[in-house]
Amino acid sequence: EAAQMAGIANTDWTWSVKLADLDCDGWVDIYGTNGMTHDANNADLAARAKKLPGKLARAKFWRNSGLKRDRNFAFRNLGGLQFEAVEKRWGLDFNGVSYGAAMADFDGDGDLDIAVTSQEDPIRLYRNNSVAGHVAKIRLLGGHRNSHGIGAKVSVETSSGIQVRYLNACQGYASANEPVVFFGLGDSKRILKLTIRWPLGTLQSFEDLPVDKLFIVKEPKGVLGPVHPPILPRPLFQDAGPLINFLHRENDLDDFAIQPLL
Repeated sequence: EAAQMAGIANTDWTWSVKLADLDCDGWVDIYGTNGMTHDANNADLAARAKKLPGKLARAKFWRNSGLKRDRNFAFRNLGGLQFEAVEKRWGLDFNGVSYGAAMADFDGDGDLDIAVTSQEDPIRLYRNNSVAGHVAKIRLLGGHRNSHGIGAKVSVETSSGIQVRYLNACQGYASANEPVVFFGLGDSKRILKLTIRWPLGTLQSFEDLPVDKLFIVKEPKGVLGPVHPPILPRPLFQDAGPLINFLHRENDLDDFAIQPLL
């Protein structure tokens, strides 16, 4: 339901989904790869394959049936949980069988580029020519056998608000991004505060930093920083369980039998 409301549903046979601010405007965009070795959901092909004698004959039939080529997709974040399809406008609408995708600043100009692997097609390297806004990149030098600081929580505060990232290099099918935390900052010209909570709990903060820079931060040694629980907004609902004097018992229903796509 949420995907339908946001305009990002029905993406075909998707493998690698990447969440990153590709146009550097301060909102996280979405890129994904599509395709399959054969059209396994084609009922006509499945019926023909079923009539063939033996597994080898059926495997040969599917192998010769051709690739299921689908168009890769990209959604630009408009804010307010709304997205628009921009793969054609951004030049990311390759139609094929793409599996892995990796993001990194390959050309060192500050924004994120994309490398994509596809079956029976050469590797594609997409250079990002975005000029929309400012950026900030943070490379972590961790200790304790975690040299990249994987699992760290990094937040950046600017005049536009607070953004949060968790450093996790692996995203999507057989894919790994550059282990660098990337923020698109839009029109913000200064970083008011940069906060890093390392996987072991150590807390670091830096204030009044320039934009369009790569910050290399080394994990400190010593005591853990103070842990301040976040201030949560007042909830819209409260537990009314004690006020209800009946017990609901669910009937035995196989949802998968009704909707096999669950």
